[in-house]
Amino acid sequence: MASIIRDLLSEKLELHGAYQRFFSTHDGQVIMRHLMKVGHVTVPCACKDRDQALRNEGMQHLILSILTFAKKSSFEITKSITQTIGEKEYD
Repeated sequence: MASIIRDLLSEKLELHGAYQRFFSTHDGQVIMRHLMKVGHVTVPCACKDRDQALRNEGMQHLILSILTFAKKSSFEITKSITQTIGEKEYD
């Protein structure tokens, strides 16, 4: 179990570092602004088509998830993983 946690934590921290390095560059910021625009984070879409509205919500959720993950600290990620593992042990 400890090796699974260690591997999961290592993978998450590596991904987190990659996001932070990428989005701290000028190109990363340009791409994030574009994603926020097309993902309807900064430019909301008032569409009447229910299916399109659901797709827009999905894109918005994805972009906000990336932003949230990239802004977390390594400590927050570690804490989140250990809490999740701890909760599953008691299920």
